[in-house]
Amino acid sequence: MKAKNTRASPCAVASARRIETQLGERVNVAVPDWAHLMKQGVVVKLHLRRWRGRTQITLNDLGIPTPKDVEEQRVYDELMTLGAKRLLPAELLRELNTIDSGARKVLSSKAYQTYWGEFIPIGAWDEWKRLNGEYRDRYLAVRDRINIDWSSIMRELFQAYDGAAHSAYKRLLKLNRASLGGISEDTFVASFIDRIRQAIPSREEVVASFAYETEINYIPLPSLLAADEAETQRVQAKRDRERRAESIEQDALANRERDLARLNAEVVSEARSKKDKMIADFVFALQEQSISLIYDGMVNVLESMQRNDGDLIGRSTLQVRNTVAAWKSMNLIGNADIDAQIARIENMLDGTTTRNVTGIQTLLREIGTTARSYLVAYGATPRSARNVGIADDVQPIAARIRQRRAAIPLEGFTVDERTQDS
Repeated sequence: MKAKNTRASPCAVASARRIETQLGERVNVAVPDWAHLMKQGVVVKLHLRRWRGRTQITLNDLGIPTPKDVEEQRVYDELMTLGAKRLLPAELLRELNTIDSGARKVLSSKAYQTYWGEFIPIGAWDEWKRLNGEYRDRYLAVRDRINIDWSSIMRELFQAYDGAAHSAYKRLLKLNRASLGGISEDTFVASFIDRIRQAIPSREEVVASFAYETEINYIPLPSLLAADEAETQRVQAKRDRERRAESIEQDALANRERDLARLNAEVVSEARSKKDKMIADFVFALQEQSISLIYDGMVNVLESMQRNDGDLIGRSTLQVRNTVAAWKSMNLIGNADIDAQIARIENMLDGTTTRNVTGIQTLLREIGTTARSYLVAYGATPRSARNVGIADDVQPIAARIRQRRAAIPLEGFTVDERTQDS
């Protein structure tokens, strides 16, 4: 990606010095075109809302006096499962929780974690949109089932709690008859069921509580920092004319304008003060997380092959293809070393002749080692993969990089070939 001819941030310079120490090479700082990168995707937030279908029930709710000591409270707690009560069938609550969790995991898997939130690059957008649509349909389908089956759901719920209430009364009676204060079994059960009933909204309210919303925004930093001063002055001049035309509210308007101007200045000042760190963190997130994806994917495949006596079975092949596809869709900055290795592994997997499994395994280790070397250079601590042939100490990769006279696009950095071995 073409780099801007601008001054490097202190974060970038510090990273360059760290990489120089590891590689033993002179490293130049090429500032990434961060404003362009920030426009190559969007920040996405998911908002899943619904009535949670739970309530709290205490002994006092049932007309039972508060236990006189800790031991009696413990026995009550063991005999009666009060506390949080489900007001919808457990299987429905589990299904909703699974959908909620799954939708957020899919978003995380297709996005970079940045200062502004989860940033989905353009290459991963279509796949995420499809999967998110499936989760939304599943979520709202559960809502529709609740609406249709409401009467039977409530009938089964109250039947279950009726039996639980009768059972609880009998156990409390054996524990301490006097603590019930003469409450009859029917009164106890009726109080229990009534407390449950009062905690449940109407069917219409429950259905209306469901929402699956997707909030999509561009990263605001470039536009905030690149405000057009001429336009600002034009607007200010117009406001000055309007303010002079005012008579009755002139002073109040002037105060408000001053307050707004001061607020705007504080916001811009705060953003500018954080700019270097936010930009460095953003670019770092794109690089580290995309290379982590490659590293973890290769290690997982190698571990799978190890479990299958070195064979590249169908599932392992699919893992490789999925990892490569994710790299291509997620990576915005590129990495010459890893891109070249990925092209080789794709050629091996797409070959029409019998695959060279040993060669594939060797190349997977090479890709994993290269990815690990970059992660270590970033200051990350990737998980150990010694058991599949990837050394923890990746210093030797530096020597091979020097021999190949390769460019190393780490955080926008390139090796200065004038200082390399001849």
